[in-house]
Amino acid sequence: MARGARDGGEASATNDPDFSLPEASASAGARGATARNHGRPALQVVVLPRLWAPMHHHLAVTALTSFVGNIQPDAVAFLNPPGPEIGEMWQAFTGVLEGFRAVYEGPILTRFSDNQRVRAADLAALRVSVIAPLAPIAPGWLAGPDNPMQADGGVIGCAQQAGSSLVCGGTGRLRITGRAAPAKGGGSDVWLVFECGSLAEDRHTGTLGFGVLEDNAGDIKAYPVRIDADGAFTLHGIRHSAR
Repeated sequence: MARGARDGGEASATNDPDFSLPEASASAGARGATARNHGRPALQVVVLPRLWAPMHHHLAVTALTSFVGNIQPDAVAFLNPPGPEIGEMWQAFTGVLEGFRAVYEGPILTRFSDNQRVRAADLAALRVSVIAPLAPIAPGWLAGPDNPMQADGGVIGCAQQAGSSLVCGGTGRLRITGRAAPAKGGGSDVWLVFECGSLAEDRHTGTLGFGVLEDNAGDIKAYPVRIDADGAFTLHGIRHSAR
């Protein structure tokens, strides 16, 4: 089971046939060993919450774009972005994607809200994959819904059945909480719900921040990262900013 570090179902993960889930495994052993030798995790996925474009925090997004360009993670996941049915918001969102694509050639994933219907063709020019609800974005972690407590919708049950934790980008909260249920044979099954903040300019939408999933020696850890009002943030003791 993935474990979290506190800081402040469908089989098909995507409708993009060329996409493969990033994972740290024996087949990627050489890359993982090289990464660890240079102090980089064997797997690193940057998870960005609801953007609220065009009302997003521009300095924060600029800092995040630079951050991704510098670290070149294994994947970047945008959770709960706007759909194409709202023209101004969609144009602002794709503009942000273009900025990320200018500095990063790796996989970019998008997990839209449950009521949105976005085709892979809508984002094909930017080589962005549209992943399905509850699709894996890292080993042991599923892209969850807007509301991670949608027990009536079977979300928690799906996570429990898959033995996976949930990453959610639509609540505005920046936190990790544990969930538990009785396990077969006694004891409890425990998994995590990782809510990775908001990227809106308006602080009333939630806590400005994002998330990072990292594989360190085979253990996937989740890191909530708080972003300051000037768009700057600190991860693993290193300061990143828009300037």
